[in-house]
Amino acid sequence: MTAIPLTSKHKNDNYYFHYDLINEKLGTARLENLINISSNRIREPYYINNKIATITKKDKDAILKIIKKYYAFEEIKETNRIIRKQNTIYNKSKENRDKVLT
Repeated sequence: MTAIPLTSKHKNDNYYFHYDLINEKLGTARLENLINISSNRIREPYYINNKIATITKKDKDAILKIIKKYYAFEEIKETNRIIRKQNTIYNKSKENRDKVLT
């Protein structure tokens, strides 16, 4: 099972891998810290106002979109040419690299 750590407060820091959940009591999903855990480690659900805390469909869709961007590199297809050019530059010797970069 994969778990997404949550903060206790909204971050409002504009990092694309931090998602502020609609319910402010749930805080921010920190997607850079995904962890795999055994479901046996979960002792009890998280409660807010005596109800099990849940996220909205909008939150779920936004989190999945960020996970695809952060872990599956879906947007790299658009920048492949730039990445190939950078790799070529850094595979050259230091002298040649300096010539290319200047």
